[in-house]
This record gives sequence, structure tokens and C-alpha cells, in this order.
Amino acid sequence: MRPFFTGNTFSSPEPVTSIMRDGYRVFSLAYVAIQAAIDGQGIVLGQCSMIAHDLAAGRLIMPFPRALPLPTSYFLIGSKSAFGKEHCRDFHRWLVTRGREQTAINARLLGLPK
Repeated sequence: MRPFFTGNTFSSPEPVTSIMRDGYRVFSLAYVAIQAAIDGQGIVLGQCSMIAHDLAAGRLIMPFPRALPLPTSYFLIGSKSAFGKEHCRDFHRWLVTRGREQTAINARLLGLPK
């Protein structure tokens, strides 16, 4: 089986689902690579947040309890007045909660202490 890689490496305005590069299939959309792995077409490196349900359902396996850090972080930005609005504060709380939940999911997948 050949590994799949994902990445936004296409500058074409046309939608491209995959290309071959150095003998490996490269997908422009992570979920397409994940589905290919589910379909038995190879292996995929995927973010835990995108594959946790498929791991739990047995559609994918994690052969090694190891993760690589993302090269960049995600940031929530807004105008100075955004947190004065209740719906913005609610969204911020929801997002932080989801981040903490995902951290716990990642720890379970990797067998790390809580």
C-alpha cells in the first residue's frame, strides 16, 4: 500500500481531487484521502480531530500511538468589540470547549495521561 498525503498544493482554479507525485497519490482535500484509506486504497496521515470517529468505529486503525504536532496553530480573531456581544462570547466558549474535548480525545488515542 502506498501512503497518501494531503495538502493545499494546487494553484489551479479547477477543482482537483488527487495527483501523483513521486509515486505517491496527493489529495487536495484531507477527507478524500481519509475516505481512500477507509476504502482500503492505502494509508493516510490525518489529524486526530478528523479521524477519531472512524477510529472508534473501526473503519481506520492507528498502528502506532504517535502524533506529529501541527506546523501552525489556529487562532480566533475578531474586532475589539466582538467580545461585547453575547453570541461572540458563546462562540468563543464553545470553541474553547471543543478544543479541550479534542485534546482529551487525542490523549486517549495516544494513550497519554489526562
